[in-house]
Amino acid sequence: MGRFCTSIHIHNHLSREKFIELFCETMQKNGYSVSNSEDYNTSYAMLFSKNLKWVSVIADSEYIAKLMNMDCIRVEIVDSDFATLDMYSGTGEKVESILIGAPYWDDDENAQMGYSQPTESAWSSLIEDGFTWEHFTEIYESEDIFVEDTLQKLARLLGMGYVNILFEKEDINENNENICCLYFKK
Repeated sequence: MGRFCTSIHIHNHLSREKFIELFCETMQKNGYSVSNSEDYNTSYAMLFSKNLKWVSVIADSEYIAKLMNMDCIRVEIVDSDFATLDMYSGTGEKVESILIGAPYWDDDENAQMGYSQPTESAWSSLIEDGFTWEHFTEIYESEDIFVEDTLQKLARLLGMGYVNILFEKEDINENNENICCLYFKK
């Protein structure tokens, strides 16, 4: 049996402290107050990449892009066979949805389900220096046995880090200096 997980990856331009401060301020504007792990209504676990360019979030909701006004990618891995990547702009609008790997349905059904081929206009601003759109398409078209291997290559191209793109609830360890858990209550 393969891996199943879903996480959201925010393209970050702030320091760790500023990001956490902005996140807490934004939650307060939405009627939440900072709480603790004993008394909360919603929680967010965050893994900061070493270069701080990405913050991987396990969240109760998918409006995180709009909440933070930052681009983000939602990654869902299905049985290590394929992954769906949904990109959202800072306004919360879905920019595009792509599949990596071999889904359980025919190619003809991809468009009906809202999946498309990746577009350079959507992804180019996230590609790290030293990589090109051609590198992206080469990774996208690779035929790795496990989708995690393809995602590892993609993470490197995006400057994200392998541990970030595969971040899931089981990885939460509050003793890890790169992980931050925030708790809120209404």
